[in-house]
Amino acid sequence: MDAQDIRMLVVRSAPTIWGLRPANILTLAKSGPAACDQAIGRLEGLLGPKGVSVRRIHESENAIQIMIYRRKELSARFRDAECRELLSRCGYPVAAGVEAALRRLSDRMAAGDGFPHEIGIFLGYPPEDVRGFVRHKGKDCKYSGDWKVYGDVERCRGRFAAYDSCRRRAARMLGRGASMEDLVMNGVGADAATIV
Repeated sequence: MDAQDIRMLVVRSAPTIWGLRPANILTLAKSGPAACDQAIGRLEGLLGPKGVSVRRIHESENAIQIMIYRRKELSARFRDAECRELLSRCGYPVAAGVEAALRRLSDRMAAGDGFPHEIGIFLGYPPEDVRGFVRHKGKDCKYSGDWKVYGDVERCRGRFAAYDSCRRRAARMLGRGASMEDLVMNGVGADAATIV
């Protein structure tokens, strides 16, 4: 992975980096173990000072999925009764904390055929949309954006617009010559409402 690839990962993760979303999942094509390790290390160095963690969540023959996440926001999600109940039904030890839940997610991904549906809770999807996706087997949604919406369409449209605006703003900042460090450290995280 080159510097341009890292820049694109940062842009795609801007909603998490700037505090609008608890987590993002990114897929890195395996161009070699050293290149992936280097990219992950670079992301950790950039994002750690902003309170954002990077974790390998799954690895296949051709790709590595990493989660960019805010531990504090994930902890808050796990305290939400609906989120906690949904994750507990899927065997997640939410009372044991974020790291234990992430280990369970990694195990589920390693054992299954792709992404388990409850991953939406980690990514900030409303619980009603996660349950709707499972119930309807991914069909018959009311609206589709960053995820399939089965509940409150207007609320989700607003969130999708904020995420898109955030990613566009990050891309513009980089396009105008901002360094990735400037983007991460001096983005709009302190005033996320200015993105919308």
